[in-house]
Amino acid sequence: MRWKNRALAEAFATWCEHAEEQGRLERVAGKVVQRLQNGALLSAWAAWRSCVEEQQRLSRVGLKVVARWQGGVLSRALARWAENAWEHRRLARVAGKVVQRLQNGLLSAAWNAWRASSAEQRRLTRSASKVMMRWKNRALAEAFATWCEHAEEQGRLERVAGKVV
Repeated sequence: MRWKNRALAEAFATWCEHAEEQGRLERVAGKVVQRLQNGALLSAWAAWRSCVEEQQRLSRVGLKVVARWQGGVLSRALARWAENAWEHRRLARVAGKVVQRLQNGLLSAAWNAWRASSAEQRRLTRSASKVMMRWKNRALAEAFATWCEHAEEQGRLERVAGKVV
């Protein structure tokens, strides 16, 4: 009987650790979900979350069954629960990696958008500079033409004055 109680106590302790880890993962996942903007990502996240909830439900059902069983059935049930707990931890690690990749993808997209915007801004600045230079050159050309007309007129007036005198 002591062996059965010890096995149950160990199973319960493992379950408590699992519950604490699950709570921590849910808090972290909640923060990540708040950052996600893309509908496709959210649907993938919802599917993963549904799988996790189903895994939790199965673990709870398994614990209830373990409480009713005795002898060899108990050890097989505990072995199955341990497999489920291991699989859940593996899925949580995989989901963490997926979330990390999604975050990196969003960061990369933001960086690329900034670079494109910066390049476009530089292009527009160069274009505006060229337009300003054309306007300045046009104004300078017009001023030079006016000066030339004025110089011609001045020369003509001097020639006319020279003939009058």
